[in-house]
Amino acid sequence: MKKELTLLLISVLVGIIVLPIAIYVVGNLVFGEYGNDGYSRFFIDILADLIKGTGAIWFLILSPYIVLQILRLTRHTLRVFKQR
Repeated sequence: MKKELTLLLISVLVGIIVLPIAIYVVGNLVFGEYGNDGYSRFFIDILADLIKGTGAIWFLILSPYIVLQILRLTRHTLRVFKQR
């Protein structure tokens, strides 16, 4: 249980810190500057939507954990089929 909680917390931190930076950089390269305020406004908007409970932002924040769980499930499934 402790291992799983640690994995969740690390994944959420990656979702809150790393993913917004990556999204901002790619968006800035593809679409141009985010408004006139740059990354700080972008990050504040993400935090505001997170507090409001916006589903897309929660999915963004939880996506590293979801991807890890999908990878674990895939690995487990492949091991089960390999043993048969």
